[in-house]
Amino acid sequence: MVVLPTPTPTPVVVELPEEAAPTDGFAYLAARVSELASSIVDAFWKFVALFTANGTGTPWSAGLSIFAQPVTTVNGAATVPVDVLRLARQASFGPTPQLVSRIAELGVPGWIDEQFRVRGSTYADLVKWVPNDYCSADRTIPNCWQNNFTRVPVAARFYADAALAPDQLRQRVAFALSQILVVSGNTVNSTAGIAAYQQLLLDGAFGNYRDLLGKVTMHGSMGLYLSMADSARSAPSENYAREMLQLFTMGPMQLNADGTPMLAGNGALVPNYGPDDIKGLSRALTGWTYARSGGRTNWTGNDYSLPMVVRSGNWAYDTQAKAFLGATVPAGAAPAESVRIALDTAFNHPSTPPRVAKLLIQHLVKANPSPGYVTRIGAVFADNGKGVRGDLKAVVRAILLDPEARGDEPRGGGFGKVK
Repeated sequence: MVVLPTPTPTPVVVELPEEAAPTDGFAYLAARVSELASSIVDAFWKFVALFTANGTGTPWSAGLSIFAQPVTTVNGAATVPVDVLRLARQASFGPTPQLVSRIAELGVPGWIDEQFRVRGSTYADLVKWVPNDYCSADRTIPNCWQNNFTRVPVAARFYADAALAPDQLRQRVAFALSQILVVSGNTVNSTAGIAAYQQLLLDGAFGNYRDLLGKVTMHGSMGLYLSMADSARSAPSENYAREMLQLFTMGPMQLNADGTPMLAGNGALVPNYGPDDIKGLSRALTGWTYARSGGRTNWTGNDYSLPMVVRSGNWAYDTQAKAFLGATVPAGAAPAESVRIALDTAFNHPSTPPRVAKLLIQHLVKANPSPGYVTRIGAVFADNGKGVRGDLKAVVRAILLDPEARGDEPRGGGFGKVK
């Protein structure tokens, strides 16, 4: 009788659920500040202990043993793996002793996986709609304009979260996405609108790029910034159509898989789209306007923190057939279906993976990634290994674990990162 060896069971990888984001960002940060203050006080007394040595004749240097963290010196700095420090610079808003210790404890892959679950930063409590005539209706409200119609409260929260909240990687990726999927506080004069948009990027940082693109497209702040809101069939705005292709997805020129420009037989660059594509796409994006809050029906009720809605009566939407980039929207298709076809077409374009991959690498790791680096990350964007396109969690993991991102940071020769 032949006894077969017992097969080694395949390890089961359990992906832990993501934490819930705080509902009150101010209270959360206040607690973090309290913790920081306690640690500062504790450090002060440890510092004093260095010079007292418990009242004995022991040399003061013996007091160093009371520190949980080793003192960093010129020689001692070498004991921190350079790869740990490099990851802290790439994936956070700056190394701290606690962060470096945590990365060293979990290892690079383990820390990245932990960061995918951690939450802390939030703008949700800043999303408080007020009518557009709020300050003029009551001029006694202190700091009314600054607190309700500027980006100041959102910027203050951004810096506080960057310094104190533990979800550093999520914040770094959301910040990178904000440099790609751009809106501006110079145009969007709504604190609630800007806060809601930044929250959208935080929530979508490790989601799917197509889902995020859809939410960004329909967001009231984007509708205001790039003129998709109130774009009508009589004179469709081409602004969002052009920027969505040029900035958010494929870019103006066809790309090879490694991110280099594709060239025609005569050596000329090959455009991804032309004027007719922009015109057809802009017609597909007509018919939307701002959601209104507070029971108001005029401009004072515009709510830039909510997704846009179809205009009443659908009179502004172009119901005729539209063609762009080889795709067709059939006549009579609903406005939402037109938007879906438009975004799917751009998202699935072959130039989108290398372009988005290169942009994210540049924001997280280095300004001049090699063609091979872009190829590897673009391939993950195109397929995460499970047949899913646009999986940002897989893309971010691949960017940070790539051989070009790990090890000691190269010096000179274009290896730096633009700040």
